Amino acid sequence: MRLSPFALALPLLFSAGHSQADFFEQFVDPTDGRMDASQWLVDNAVGFLPVPIIITDPAVGYGGGLVLAFFHENEELQNEEPDDPNAPLKLTPSVSGLLGLATENGTRGAGAFHMGIWKQDSIRYIGAIAGVDANIDSFRLPSDGGIGDIPIRVNLKGTYLLQQIRFRLGDSPWFAGAKYTFLNSDSEFSIDNLPDYLKPQLSMKDGGVSLLLNYDTRDNSFSPNQGLYGNVSYAKHADYFGGDNDYSIASGEFSGFSYLGNSFQGSMRLSASSAHGDTPYYALPFIDMRGIPAMRYQGERMATLQGELRYDFDARWSAVVFGGVGQAFSAEQNLGDTPNRYAKGLGFRYLMARRFNLRTGIDVARGPEDTTLHFIVGAGWSDF
Repeated sequence: MRLSPFALALPLLFSAGHSQADFFEQFVDPTDGRMDASQWLVDNAVGFLPVPIIITDPAVGYGGGLVLAFFHENEELQNEEPDDPNAPLKLTPSVSGLLGLATENGTRGAGAFHMGIWKQDSIRYIGAIAGVDANIDSFRLPSDGGIGDIPIRVNLKGTYLLQQIRFRLGDSPWFAGAKYTFLNSDSEFSIDNLPDYLKPQLSMKDGGVSLLLNYDTRDNSFSPNQGLYGNVSYAKHADYFGGDNDYSIASGEFSGFSYLGNSFQGSMRLSASSAHGDTPYYALPFIDMRGIPAMRYQGERMATLQGELRYDFDARWSAVVFGGVGQAFSAEQNLGDTPNRYAKGLGFRYLMARRFNLRTGIDVARGPEDTTLHFIVGAGWSDF
């Protein structure tokens, strides 16, 4: 997945009660003698993996932080291991974590999360709570040059809550579930004469419930090599869910992963969103691709197509090339009425935790205006 903010997992770990030699042996894979975090993550039920965060998104500037991620050694993982203790795990482990971050433009954030995989992957849960004080440029708000020409600085302070659960339908790869989100926020805009439609958004509550339908045949949810993932959702935000605005967002994503032969692996992703009603400025769909700052291209409608090709030099090291095209447009426009926005780039991957098939790396991407650096954990885009 591409984290937001983007992060690179490094084995900066600490352990009590072990000699220095024993400690470093936990990060050597017995199958190939290379650096690997699998043994630590599987064998240490109280072991945290500190994940440094390096933020490079032009929307918020340069910065950093830290995630303390804890991989749970649950009963399902223990029951999976006996045949071959070095074989890749078939089940994705549950992960909990704490995070904190800050950037040069004054953006601050902190939170906690849990991703639970229960009952032999028949139930999937995600919960999170976070506080944020973000300074971000929006190009969707009105300006002297017109929407999309001049950035408007926005400061958003708020508390965010997420609760999501999905249930597998029988023994099939289909999941159905629901999600609840709540944001209590205060916003300040760098505009002297604030338009009337923005005044209610200075201080507001936003609560919404989403209905979810997923299809998932991926061989791994961290860094998939094969399989398909699809998700369609319909989110309704209204006062009876704890919010002030009445709007809805329909969205869909489809990702495919496949080996192509001769050490090549390819993936693609198609996504689209459509907002209806009194949608707040921060909830409008935007083009989300490496090389394009967050909220740079927003609209009531959005569509993107992305692809990535990976070449494995050996079992650990890989190179990737990727690219994509997207459009964001208003409700009065159609797909094709606005210019295509392109992004492309290249990077590398290292298989940091073989048993979890967790790859990490660095990508350099070029968008319409910026060249950006991205620190990647897992796949190049997020599908949960």
